[in-house]
Amino acid sequence: MSFSGMQFPFGEVVGEDQASSEEWLRLGVEEKIYASKAMSNFRKSFDCLESCQLKACSLCLSIFPENSIIKKRPLIYWWMGEGMVTKTNNRTSEEVGESVFKDLINEGFIIPICENSSPNINSCMVHPWVRRMLIVVATWKPSIGHHHALLLAGSSDSYSAMTEDTLTVFNVTEQYLGFKSDWLSKLKTVEVLQLGRWQSSVKHHMEVENENLVVDLKKKKKVEYDVSLNGLGTQTSLRYLSLRGVSRLTALPRSVLNLISLEILDLRACHSLEKLPSDVSALRNLTHLDVSECYLLESMPKGIEELSALQLSTEAVLRSFSVPPNLKKLDLRCLPITTRPNWLEPVGLISLEKLYIRGGELSSLELQDEQKWKVKILLLKYLKNLKVDKPKLHEMFPELEYLE
Repeated sequence: MSFSGMQFPFGEVVGEDQASSEEWLRLGVEEKIYASKAMSNFRKSFDCLESCQLKACSLCLSIFPENSIIKKRPLIYWWMGEGMVTKTNNRTSEEVGESVFKDLINEGFIIPICENSSPNINSCMVHPWVRRMLIVVATWKPSIGHHHALLLAGSSDSYSAMTEDTLTVFNVTEQYLGFKSDWLSKLKTVEVLQLGRWQSSVKHHMEVENENLVVDLKKKKKVEYDVSLNGLGTQTSLRYLSLRGVSRLTALPRSVLNLISLEILDLRACHSLEKLPSDVSALRNLTHLDVSECYLLESMPKGIEELSALQLSTEAVLRSFSVPPNLKKLDLRCLPITTRPNWLEPVGLISLEKLYIRGGELSSLELQDEQKWKVKILLLKYLKNLKVDKPKLHEMFPELEYLE
């Protein structure tokens, strides 16, 4: 039974004119929903999901605020961190997570969101009716809530809800990451610390205020509690740590090297991050390290080549790469990214005369401004995604003598 074809009572609720939960409660609408045939059908649809894995993963959707656009990657990382999705003989855990994500789309539990005209689905949202019904099901099957602590903006109960057996701490809406000094030390079995951004929009940003984690503490001191991440290194069960999109984070503490179970470290879009620990070879179980959009990060740490299971973000490797400004010939083969890396531009390659790009996924050579290349010989071969006409190329490369 698929939920996608289910008819909801009271019409659609997506949009700016929808009633708030408080209004629904006052009008008795929610009580009618929970007693409705739609709720009964949803329960049947939920029970008919083919695996416990799908049921567990779908219940995770109940924590997100109504009409939120959720990034796919943090969602899959959460499932991986809690062991809801695991690798098989022929698929990685991330591939299994992708399959679960597609199944939830097919079952109608999530709505796929295509951004910037891209054919790839990297975000989703939960229909408000589905979300409310998942919350009800979660009370029947308390997988979410039990052993989970949710960080909510303006809530002083978020931290007191943490206990020794808390498995997941998930930042739902808290923007300023200020913590009681003992909040980590009392956690004994935590597996997931999702402190960073899960939203699709970059307008949602977090700020961390912690002298042990951050070098830059110039201005802001607005916190409810003393700030500390003391105890991070004692979390030997931690498998997923996300600080995605956290601003003012300039360095990671060395204690992160004590996280012997850590599999996923998500630092994407930490725009102030300048350095990682000098040697990460101790993180033997690390499979995913994402430092994409960490524009101030100068280099990858030592020991990274010893992590045999690591799937380093390709964008991060390319971004950390640099070329000498007096280079005269550059030969690039099998670039695995679609957009031009930041260092591949005329201002940084003022002496370049020969540019060869052969094979790969590159789809554009567009520049942000009116920079012009001084390249005389240009080879663009086996680039099936590259769409640019010759007049445009000659405009970008006005000194061309040979083009292939």
